[in-house]
Amino acid sequence: MTNPRLIELKHLNGLKLKSYCTSLRKITKLAAINELSESVGTKPRLVVGHGSNIFFLSSKKNPLSSMVLLNQLKGIEKISEKKEKIFVRCYAGENWNDFVSWTLENKMGGLENLVLIPGSVGAAPIQNIGAYGVEIGDRVDSINAWDFKLKKIIKFNAKDCEFEYRNSIFKKQMLQDGWKKTRYLILSVDFLLWPESRSPLITHYPGIQEELNGNQSPKKIADAIKKVRIRKLPDSNQLPNIGSFFQNPRVKASLAEKLKKQFPKMPEFEKTNLSSKISAAWLIDKSNLKGYKIGDAGVYKKHSLIVVNHGNATPNDVF
Repeated sequence: MTNPRLIELKHLNGLKLKSYCTSLRKITKLAAINELSESVGTKPRLVVGHGSNIFFLSSKKNPLSSMVLLNQLKGIEKISEKKEKIFVRCYAGENWNDFVSWTLENKMGGLENLVLIPGSVGAAPIQNIGAYGVEIGDRVDSINAWDFKLKKIIKFNAKDCEFEYRNSIFKKQMLQDGWKKTRYLILSVDFLLWPESRSPLITHYPGIQEELNGNQSPKKIADAIKKVRIRKLPDSNQLPNIGSFFQNPRVKASLAEKLKKQFPKMPEFEKTNLSSKISAAWLIDKSNLKGYKIGDAGVYKKHSLIVVNHGNATPNDVF
């Protein structure tokens, strides 16, 4: 029996781990989606954009047997402009940061707080990416996605997407049915943006104000956030990573109160009568795990939410 052909996935995961699969299909044309869906059928599948937030636990001896669908649909177009609002469609295979830069170059506001986040446009709504007071769900008008179950394109409006903190209907489906039965392939995202002079500027987040001088604009906010991110976060070309990996946990109000008595300086967010969010970074720091390593995998020494590859980490080191 011959061994299956191995395809290396090192360039398709943020940690640049030597991972492997046996089947990969590139998606470059909308017109080919129906044919692709027929060929995939009910086979196990994994949809990938840039893989910046994916961790593969697969080796040469035990490669990923699921078909990897690499979303490379490209294109950006302004759909319409009315009542001082701009509707822009971006296809899923575009680089997220390149798209944010495109909106700024074309004098549009709304996405500047999400500058320098790695990954693709199609992956961004799945995780409902967010930073510095803005989530992508705040800016989505609608999403076009291929439904592998119904075998047709479905349009989701923003409410249909069920956006929550780092969550969406797309992520919930994968968690419920398993990623091997991913139902939706995001094709394009329609954004609701503004002319830069009318854009709602969000600058209250710690760190941004200190970098801003004088009059504010989407571009100035983006430049300020770039400085903060470059200072705090590792350059993925120098130190491969999967970004802020850990979520701030929400705990019962009674537990938060108990912890606050024990640790008066514990950061707390979004308090309600029932619960509070506490800082994952603070918890990791308090556990003395900032900078901790196993093999070449570790927690970044400058930012405890980030898992990094110091050179030759294996999937097992990370795991």
